Amino acid sequence: MSYNPKPRKIKKPAAERIYTPAELLAKAQIDARKARKVAKKLYNHVDRAYFHRERSEDVAEVLRDAIEAAAAHLDQEQFDELMALSKRIRFCSGRGNYYLAGDLHNEQTGEMFEGFGHLYACSSKLCHSCVALYGKRNQKTAAAAINEIKLIKRKYKDYETSKETEQLERLRFITLTMPPIKASCIDTLKILADAWERFRKTDFFKNYVSGFARDAEFTTRKDETYHAHIHLIAASVYIPEDLIKKFWTKCVETAFNKAGLEFVAETKSGYCVVNLKLASRNVESATRELCKYITKSDSWSEVPKAHLLEMAGVARWPKMFSLGGTFAAAALRLERQKAEARAAAVAMCGEDSRFGSTHAASSAERESYLDTKSLSDGFDKFDGITSVELSECLEETTEELPKKFKKPNWRTLVRRIGLAKYEKVLEAQVEAQQFYRKTQLRQKYPLATFTDLNGVTWGKPYYDSIEEIEPDIEVAWIEAHKLKLLSDAVIEAV
Repeated sequence: MSYNPKPRKIKKPAAERIYTPAELLAKAQIDARKARKVAKKLYNHVDRAYFHRERSEDVAEVLRDAIEAAAAHLDQEQFDELMALSKRIRFCSGRGNYYLAGDLHNEQTGEMFEGFGHLYACSSKLCHSCVALYGKRNQKTAAAAINEIKLIKRKYKDYETSKETEQLERLRFITLTMPPIKASCIDTLKILADAWERFRKTDFFKNYVSGFARDAEFTTRKDETYHAHIHLIAASVYIPEDLIKKFWTKCVETAFNKAGLEFVAETKSGYCVVNLKLASRNVESATRELCKYITKSDSWSEVPKAHLLEMAGVARWPKMFSLGGTFAAAALRLERQKAEARAAAVAMCGEDSRFGSTHAASSAERESYLDTKSLSDGFDKFDGITSVELSECLEETTEELPKKFKKPNWRTLVRRIGLAKYEKVLEAQVEAQQFYRKTQLRQKYPLATFTDLNGVTWGKPYYDSIEEIEPDIEVAWIEAHKLKLLSDAVIEAV
């Protein structure tokens, strides 16, 4: 019996698909996102250091050009203060101020890694590197508070049914926006802050949200307006989207009316845009998104010169980051635990005969300073500066010093002594802070190598600087410590 298999069907090649313009645009956007992800993985610490430095240097140049263009309309005090800020950012963006570090170690895990940083910080909101420090500090604070809180099943009032309901809390990532207005960036941020303060005090917000971490951001538009918005990580029960839009829009409209502006929503519903999504699945990514920046690094070149000068003249910006509710309570609890640990360390050093009380107090004071040092643009002080120029300049002032003298911030000092003398004080301050920071880094990372962007190595591992011990000295040392070495060997064997 013969076997006749069925003839095999040959598949015809599929016709080449013709994409519509909309599909081609979507495909290009997907390819661009994939390329950015790949580039981000290849973005090492060296490239990031050069990127931060160049962005800060660009800001200093843009600010200086804006000051020179408006010099005829500025009085002497304003000109000196703005020019001093430009010089501070320029010192902060210097190639010798940045360092690349290898063989750093994590004190908790012992893991080795590479990194970068800068020694002197100008602490300005306009400086890209210092804003990155703000974001890193805020991200650390928010992450610690989120890890500390507990999501509970609690009762709340359902505004849609007007009944009391019980539900488990979840972490949510919320974005609150408002319409653009023809105003400066600072005025826009003040209106946004006013709307937020009204919103968080409403019964609606308190009913649904038990704790939050908030950060304000803005981006520039081509029509010289600003897209100001708030990112929020909240511990809350289910929030109806229509209700949160309604209450947020009402608060924004009230803030607009208080500022004497007309409120016009650019949406069909007449409400401000509010986005809600769950953050429980990837809390780390949500925290990075919350604290990544106050604005994009290239926004300063797009800001009108008049607005840029106004930003540079602000001594204290509106509050950009804050914690509330259970998040604030968790952060306060962690700070108290740190304070108790520091107090215990001081007491332990005081009881140990090898350490004096002075050493313990200075160590605790130094540790407290490193943990709580403020980066505020308007309130940074002259830490560790005992320059002759500063004392001479202060002696020339006719004002009487208060009994308990407090070092003035840099804006007050510029107005008091002038730009020319302040430049000398600033050079001394930068030199002292760089020296202190180098010493601190060497002590914290004894196995690391530090090199600035000029190629100069100013920190090497400690063992590279230790010369080889001569054989005779080594034998004498072993004989002198033989008993101790034997006892240590016995203890180790046991």
